[in-house]
Amino acid sequence: MKVIDLNKTKRRRFIFKRPGRWQIIFRNLSGRLNFEIRSRGVNLEINGFYHGKSHDQFRLQTNQHHIAPHSHSNLTIKGVLDQHARFFHQGWVKIEKTAKDSEAHQQNRSLLLSPNCSVESQPFLEILNHQVVCSHAVSIAAPDSEEQFFLQSRGITKKKSRKLIVEEFLRQ
Repeated sequence: MKVIDLNKTKRRRFIFKRPGRWQIIFRNLSGRLNFEIRSRGVNLEINGFYHGKSHDQFRLQTNQHHIAPHSHSNLTIKGVLDQHARFFHQGWVKIEKTAKDSEAHQQNRSLLLSPNCSVESQPFLEILNHQVVCSHAVSIAAPDSEEQFFLQSRGITKKKSRKLIVEEFLRQ
């Protein structure tokens, strides 16, 4: 599997012209990311992470464009926001008529540590071939107060219990 760290490259557009496995990773990026799949047998994992605090703002648009048949892409974004941080994501998946038996997924999971931070997520699917599997999911939540209470009742401080909940969220 080839790993590409977007924080180490200036590239934001990727065209996959041969079969293979790729993992794209990034942290705290804004901008437009384009992934064009032009070959059968492409397996693309895209993993993004956001950690916002203070008045951080992130705006991200992703495009997963399947042109070739028998290809796979999976976008997972996880974010932890605190204070007044903001995250906006617009995710596009387009499956062309020529992309029979392809699979494309996108999910955005965010944990809000303050009532003053916010997430907006807009997933879009454009499916022109119905012999495919596609999905999108968004979850935005605050830390579970019952989990926090349980940990604190076991002698763990509020600060440490919050840290454990964030770590577990990121591990999932």
